[in-house]
Amino acid sequence: MLLHMFLTWVCGVSSYTLSSDKDQENIYKINILFHKLEEMQVQKSAESSSPFTPTRYQGAYESEWNLILNESTNSTQQPTVFSVKDTDIFANTWITISLIEAFVYGRSPKPTEEHLRRSIYSIKRSTDKAGNSSNSRMTIWPQEYDTALKAWIRGPVNLMRLGKCMAGDKVEQLSRGPDTSDLHSIIRRLTFSKDLFNVPPDFGSTFINIGLGSVLRSMNSYFVGAYDTWTSNFANSNSVMASLKYHAYRPFSSTRQASNVVDTRTYFFLRKFLQEAKGEQKDVLLVPLWVWFRIFIHFSGNCSLCQIKSRRNV
Repeated sequence: MLLHMFLTWVCGVSSYTLSSDKDQENIYKINILFHKLEEMQVQKSAESSSPFTPTRYQGAYESEWNLILNESTNSTQQPTVFSVKDTDIFANTWITISLIEAFVYGRSPKPTEEHLRRSIYSIKRSTDKAGNSSNSRMTIWPQEYDTALKAWIRGPVNLMRLGKCMAGDKVEQLSRGPDTSDLHSIIRRLTFSKDLFNVPPDFGSTFINIGLGSVLRSMNSYFVGAYDTWTSNFANSNSVMASLKYHAYRPFSSTRQASNVVDTRTYFFLRKFLQEAKGEQKDVLLVPLWVWFRIFIHFSGNCSLCQIKSRRNV
């Protein structure tokens, strides 16, 4: 919401001539919103000290997950909402791109090199660690290594930690005490929901980061240090070629295959095909964000564990 307000004011004063006192007032508001966005960036990493204290990563712009945990269809009953602060590559990347372009094209203050450097290193945490060490494929959430499974686990870190903690036997026993039926229900849903976020390395995540790199390259004269930082951290473009060849971006194809669709998150960087479609009155194959298909959920006997197979976030 804050980013939306910021960009709205920037667009309102993007002309090169300030024509009224109203423009000056808008610039004042832009400066306030810019500094609020700066303050939202985590300045120092901090490990979680309890299940209810989130781990924080330097350079990240935190998101807040609001999980509705009751299934009641009674319209008079208030839903149980559980909020967890976390971080993902899209919040970090989009806010960084917006701050850069708001300065170049609008009248926003210039982000500092240190501010952008922290953002880039925060985005770096979302590199797919399951591949080669120089891999530039990205995941939507930072990965953590699970020593028991001997594998990198993907998902909102704080949400997954909370769900893992909630799945413990002691908490289950406590939740079965008197007058704790709601707590028991919430724990079961948290335990289930943490597995829903185990999304594989994502094509959109990879290319939103490449979009940031292209913005920094085109504005290299303003942000030399930030562009050098980005290229030094994401130098292996060959690692994304397999994904690029599979997702060939055939928006005019009549074949309804997942590999032909264009992710909404990349419209911003791939606009020419939309202009072509409009000029030639062509149909375009598009999908909204968060379209999932082929979901198979395998439950254990007590439904406290699940595994999602053959799922893909388009």
